[in-house]
This record gives sequence, C-alpha cells and structure tokens, in this order.
Amino acid sequence: MIKTIITIGPETDTEKMIAYFSKKHNLFRFNGSHSDVDWHFQTINRVLKINADAFILLDIPGSKPRTANTSAIQIEKYQSVTFGNHHGNTLETHIECTKPLPKINSDTKAFSVNDGQFTFDITEIGSTYITGISRDGFKLQPRKGINVPNSIYDEIAQFKVYSKFIDDVRHLHVDALGLSFVQTGELVRKVRHYSPKHILISKIENSEGLANCVDIIKESDGIMIDRGDLGAEIGLENLYDAIELISFQTKKLGKPLIMATENLETMLKRGAPSKSEVVSLSHSASIGVDCVMLSEETAISPNAQATVDWLHSFLNTAKEPKYDFSVDEKHDVSIWNTVSQLPNIPIIIMSKSGRALLELLARLPNHKVTLITDNNKIAAFSKLYRNDVTVLMQNISKVSPIETIRKCINNNFDTIFGDHYYISAISVSKYQNTPTANTLTIFSRDDYFSTGSGISSKADG
Repeated sequence: MIKTIITIGPETDTEKMIAYFSKKHNLFRFNGSHSDVDWHFQTINRVLKINADAFILLDIPGSKPRTANTSAIQIEKYQSVTFGNHHGNTLETHIECTKPLPKINSDTKAFSVNDGQFTFDITEIGSTYITGISRDGFKLQPRKGINVPNSIYDEIAQFKVYSKFIDDVRHLHVDALGLSFVQTGELVRKVRHYSPKHILISKIENSEGLANCVDIIKESDGIMIDRGDLGAEIGLENLYDAIELISFQTKKLGKPLIMATENLETMLKRGAPSKSEVVSLSHSASIGVDCVMLSEETAISPNAQATVDWLHSFLNTAKEPKYDFSVDEKHDVSIWNTVSQLPNIPIIIMSKSGRALLELLARLPNHKVTLITDNNKIAAFSKLYRNDVTVLMQNISKVSPIETIRKCINNNFDTIFGDHYYISAISVSKYQNTPTANTLTIFSRDDYFSTGSGISSKADG
C-alpha cells in the first residue's frame, strides 16, 4: 500500500494530533526552513515518545532564496518589484531575500514566487537582485520561495548550507535528510561522506537536477519529486514528462519514490479533494510512487485529520503499478533475472548493505518481502516502500547465511509463510569482502512440518 508522509507543523504538533496520526501512520516529515532547532527537537521527541517506531524525515533548507518579509505584503497587478540585495535609488518595491539568488540565464524572461503561483516578467537582472512586473495582484505571505527558470545554484555554497544545518541538528533523532535542489550526484556523495548515518532523500527540483537525474538517483537512497519547485523551474508544460522520467529511473534502480507538493491542497479549505487531485493521485499510484507527502495540508491546516483520513482510505484502494524494465543481456543469467520470473510467493532476503533489497524491489515492486538484516539504517529505510516489508533484526555474520535464514523461518513461520505453501529466500553463499547475493532457495511447508505419520511437528531447521 502507498504510504502517507505527514508534515508536522504548528497546527499538528500537539500530543493529541500526533497520537491520532500514529494510529495508522509512522512516517513524519519536518521542514527545516520553518521554526527553530529547539522547536524541531521538542516536537520530534514528542513524536518518538508517542510513536517509538516513527520514521523522521527532516528537510534541510538549501540555497533556494525565500522572501525575507515577516508579514504579508500586498502586490498589485503590473507593480514593479525587486527581489534580493539592491539598495540603489529605485521607486520599485524592494523585498530582501533570505539567501543569494542563483546564477540566472540572461535569456530567462520571467520568474515566480510561492511554488510558481505568481509570475513576474523580468525587467532587470543584477548580480544580486532581480526586478520584475507582477502579472497578478496578490498578497505575498512571509518567507515564500523564489523560482527562476533555467538558473543554476552554486553547489559549493549549497554544501556549506547543508553541512552547517547538519551540524546544528546532529543531536536530533532523525532517520533521513531531505536535500533540496540537488543538481548533481557529486553533491549527494559529499553529504553522505559528511553524514553517513542518515538516509538521504534527494529532491529534484530544477532543470539542472533534471538533466542529471540518473546520477542523482544512483547516489541517493530515495527521491522526492517536488512538483511545486520543479514545475516553476522547468515550466508547467514540461512537468508531466519530467515526472514520468524521474519516476521510471527511480523505480528502475529499486529506490523509494516520494511525491510532494499540493497533493490535497483543496482540502485546506474544504472537506473533499478536487477531481484533478484524485486523478493526480491515481497517476502517482500508477508510476510506482511509494509515499505521498502532505505538506501544508497537515502543517498549517485545521482540516488535517480529515485530509489524512481521506488519503489513507484512497491509497488503500489504489491500484498497484506495473513495470516493464528490460534486463541487460549480460545479466540474463544473473540471480535477479531468475528472481523476476518467480510466481507471487513471499520472499525472504538477507541484506547487510541494502544493495540486494534495491535489486529485488526493482524487479518485483509489488511483492511481500521479509528482510533479514543487522543494519538499523536499512531497517528504517525499508519503511519508505509501498511494499509489505517485514524486518527481522538478526546478527547475520556469525553463522552461514542459509542457517540464519532457517532460524528466522523457524522463529517466524506464520508471519513469513502466511497462507502460502512455498516461499523463496535470497542470500549470499558466503560472506566475503564484497558479498553479492547469488543464492536462491525455495522452501515449502513440508520442509518445516512432517505429516507422514499424521502428526505435524516443526523441523529444527
């Protein structure tokens, strides 16, 4: 089943709300761009006190500039507004930004604020500012993001922002970090080296990130598609194809995929979603999305409970995706090609690093899986998949892999077999310096129960 990631904010940070969500959900997200570290510390601890099994995703505020206004500003249609660091003699409204603007392509004709909702036609580009004429009249709320299409962020500066924030939140109990505006796989590698304990979820949000999406996906643990920033950066007319490309490449590599931004924005003010939102959620299900993330819908909405309940009910009936990933000819005789031909029976997989789990879920994204591991990070990571993944924590280095599997089956027989007569197990034949899954074993109920004399007894394994 597709899972829901609930963003906790000022409307939902109470024990009562967290306890309500925790009855059905255990994936929670915090936005580092809002509130201070102390609030995040207290609220994350509150979540974990109520739901010890909760998965915590913390979005790192990257280099994306936001408006620095602390109160709402009325912008009139055709009004000239300058954003950024510009203190010359000007008659235009001047709004400071929280961070420097990215490198702007001189051919760019327009930019937007608030996830592309309000557009400005560019009249002047400076080294530290941008000026534009507003196409609409609107009220600019505090700290809204600015998107300039085809712009490029300085990844050296981006990493400095990341690393400083990571240093500030190392004491928080966080499973995963959301990396904003990732443009290359190299940036992900640097963050992994800097913070190896965290699961890294990269957000592909601009044209540079889209161009390098395959490398980014390879280096990341999971991918989040932020449709708001991505659509504002590449143009709404290109958004659908970009989503299709990113989702296909993510699931091809067996990585979890999160769909974010405006999934149920209508329910901020009403009790039911729009037809467009229902169709959009159905599309997300069809392309293999593992998690649907709610942002403002739960962070600041008084209708958060109803929104989460509706989405849970809807996702419970969403259709499973179908994939057609071609296998490279040189891998035709690999264990994974064999696994992809298996019937729909439960699978046990032993994985220390998570590589085998990725390989499996790339081929069989809808299967029930029992994961045997001694890696807490991999155990937490598995919660992000839409698959039914049962985790058995087991020391897997002291005895042979097959004996560990037999022991786990013995101790968890009903959970693993369920109503099935056969199960399959994937493991390595022997642990070496670079172990690779190369063994497939089929077990039947008869391997564990002898019925020849009319008396059933569990085998000692």
